[in-house]
Amino acid sequence: MKTVFNKLLSIHERPIFMDFTSSNLISYIVEHEDEYVIINHLTHYEKKEVSIKKEEINGYSIRFFQMTKKGLYVLVFAKPGKEKIVRVYNSKGEVNSAFTLDVNDITCYYVDDNDHLWFGVGDTEIYSDENPDGSVIYCYNLIGKQIYKMGNKFVYQIDSPSIDECYALTKHGNEYFLAYYSGLNILAYDSNEVKKAWVLEGTVEMKGTCDALGIYEECFWIGTEKNHLYCIPSGIRGEAHEIIPVDNTGKRIGTVEKVTFSEKGIYLYSNHNIYHIEK
Repeated sequence: MKTVFNKLLSIHERPIFMDFTSSNLISYIVEHEDEYVIINHLTHYEKKEVSIKKEEINGYSIRFFQMTKKGLYVLVFAKPGKEKIVRVYNSKGEVNSAFTLDVNDITCYYVDDNDHLWFGVGDTEIYSDENPDGSVIYCYNLIGKQIYKMGNKFVYQIDSPSIDECYALTKHGNEYFLAYYSGLNILAYDSNEVKKAWVLEGTVEMKGTCDALGIYEECFWIGTEKNHLYCIPSGIRGEAHEIIPVDNTGKRIGTVEKVTFSEKGIYLYSNHNIYHIEK
């Protein structure tokens, strides 16, 4: 299904993460030999950079980046065999807070409007001896205090398939949404209970595994780890429509290297250009 994306910005370096939380900023991270650089575009011609020296994080690599509504940068760093480290930076690049996550096999993250860091886990954590309750979703504040967790028992209450691995998290309105395995299923929940489930396994076929989730015009939008983009109508049980991005002249956009969703819309990075559909 051809879908028009408007060109938003041309950039010189390839981003490893992009974020569009702020209403007036285009934010992304690039990697240099000895540092990570957060670049904020205020306009097409004006930008601000924040540098994070790699020596500060002892060889850890970035696994997640998102800006909060208050303009803080939340980054999660990881290293094989080590705990995940969360560092929260202010607009000057100074560390506001830092803490470790004592949960293994984290597969996806999301920061909400209340500055809460949500994350989901994979099967080795869900079915581990250290996790007898089968908790699948956790929530921490940005100073490292756990304030919520949800287990498979909530899923069983609505007769939805159990969660074996979390793929992607997002928020829409007052509810949170989780895409998870087996196959592909989606839950809507709040901090009290699971509200609804869409059981899609066996009905949709996609190239690659889901690793990004957005909601736009009554559809679930799925980005895969192979950077394919799909639209699944949320009101009916139907097949996934693969999205073919084109520019406003109708020309197909080249290889999509990154897909990002936000409350503002859908964003693609391809060949040094950022494209978008605004909500």
